[in-house]
Amino acid sequence: MASVFLLSFFVNSIAQYHYKPQKPCETLTDVYNTATYLWSKGNYIESYRLFFELEHGHQFKVSMCAWYQVQCLIRLDHWRQAIAKCHELMEQQPTTSQWYLIASEIYLKQSDFTMAREELLKASLHVPVTDDAYPDICLLKRITFEGVQQHAQRIIRCDFLNVIPYDIACDVFKCLDLNSLVRCTRVSKKWRHFLISSFHLWNELYFSKRAAQLEIKTIHTYLSRLKRTGLTKLSIRHQQLDGDGILMALTQHECYRLKSLILSDIICTPALFFNVLEYIGSTLCTLQWGGVSIRLNDIIDSLPKICVQLKKLVVHDCFTSLHDVQLHNAALHRLEYFGESFPASFIESIKSLPTLICLETLELSGIHGFTASHLTNILIRCPTLVRLVLNKCLVNIIPIFNILAIACPNLQYFEYDRNRYCQQFDIFHHQQRRLGIAISSQQPKRLEQHLIKKKWIGLKIRLTNMLTDIIVQHILYDDTTRGSLQVLDLSGNLLITDHGLLLENYPMKNLKSLCLKECFGLSSKGVEQAIQQSPLLETIDLSCLSIVNDNILYALVQCKRLSIVDLSYCSLSLVSEDAIIYLIENRKDTLKRLILDYTTFVSTELIVLTIKKLKRGIV
Repeated sequence: MASVFLLSFFVNSIAQYHYKPQKPCETLTDVYNTATYLWSKGNYIESYRLFFELEHGHQFKVSMCAWYQVQCLIRLDHWRQAIAKCHELMEQQPTTSQWYLIASEIYLKQSDFTMAREELLKASLHVPVTDDAYPDICLLKRITFEGVQQHAQRIIRCDFLNVIPYDIACDVFKCLDLNSLVRCTRVSKKWRHFLISSFHLWNELYFSKRAAQLEIKTIHTYLSRLKRTGLTKLSIRHQQLDGDGILMALTQHECYRLKSLILSDIICTPALFFNVLEYIGSTLCTLQWGGVSIRLNDIIDSLPKICVQLKKLVVHDCFTSLHDVQLHNAALHRLEYFGESFPASFIESIKSLPTLICLETLELSGIHGFTASHLTNILIRCPTLVRLVLNKCLVNIIPIFNILAIACPNLQYFEYDRNRYCQQFDIFHHQQRRLGIAISSQQPKRLEQHLIKKKWIGLKIRLTNMLTDIIVQHILYDDTTRGSLQVLDLSGNLLITDHGLLLENYPMKNLKSLCLKECFGLSSKGVEQAIQQSPLLETIDLSCLSIVNDNILYALVQCKRLSIVDLSYCSLSLVSEDAIIYLIENRKDTLKRLILDYTTFVSTELIVLTIKKLKRGIV
């Protein structure tokens, strides 16, 4: 009876192994069956791509898809990647024995008995004794132990610290992060002595467990290893209550050569913060602060006197200031209409303040109470600014462009994302303007004098609901901009049409990335023309648009460097399957991803074809 059962089980497994789909793929199960059939026929490349997409894109039969991926990698002789996949799965499923066994077997095939035994030792620590595979683990442990013993005489193991010079050994350890460096101190007494006595290996410290407390004694332990070598970079991203203790540790260990300081989610005394900053600020090039205990305007007022070499400033999730009477005098001038400006007296009063003469990058995110007057006070004092990022911004895009017309002459990169709580107000405000309740449309002569003369290289303006054609034209169509633009992201701007995006000499000849997601005012012809004028295009995002047609895909074929095309959430009723296949076949050497998630009017069979043709992961 038992033999009959085993025979039937074997026949069923063979039948499943040689399953051949008899109908086109319509569901994820059909895709899975197609992938298993390709695997059984030895087509491991296409099989791997399908299983990769099923696991990462759809979370379908995750364990089985992961198992097949590992087997495909082994058969394609990518055994290192197969072991890395096993280690990834061990972290996700630490009590599942098969990943330890597979990794051990891979090492056995490579005759690396020591590593095979280590994988099994890890399994014995995590896999329950009642697990069905536990006898297999014990058997393999005995095999690997005997293999280590038999090959002990032939394996010559030596400490690389005895072979290579000191400088090269330090360069090797420099490539490790802090956690790996700490683990290396546990290898042997010799390694520990070498690492702790090499002071310059500890001059960059990173602590980034947001949910855990960071002990002050830990900071003192690492800083004490520096000796005469100064700390150059400190990054702390913890929910740390004793921020004063951290700041005091910097002064106690004489960390006055610091070049980068990143502090987030800690609470400290403002007076102590600025006193310590004055002590370490002479060499500081990068400063990042996130937290409510320090105000933005206080930082801006103090930095010109303290951090004379500062090149990058990042501030997030804080308030503006408690005392800004001077700025409130200009609060009535909201600059809500393109072409407006603050009074000249207000601008001159800001120009008389100390400037951040070396600052090149400024990133502000989630600043509470932020107004156009605050932003003006900052940007006019940054004459050398090259990159500006405003995320979760409370200030509308129109006042920002009014400020940029008179500030930051060297600005090349600008990224803007409207605070989501303000977006509904922007839509209402624009509807009121269209009904004639607000001020009427702009005067052409006034706008001609308001060109924002910048040599833009990157522009990302997302979800403003107030960006119109005339504003886009005055931002882009200037002699200094033409031909320099490489990144353009206008996602979520509902008011932009072909008239704003396209002109005869449009500056797109060097454009590499274009995002028109949810730009519902554009037409098929306008998008096609924009692609035709961008021969160096590498990435394009047309998600959520229903105007994508065959001509747009044929235009994409002419982009010789095209790597990513995002058509997710699109209604592709105007697209034929032949056009998609033509795009894949002609750009498969450069195209990395063709995203068709949640599209309509596209068959599952065609989606499967795109997955099989394009590279996934390592294959």
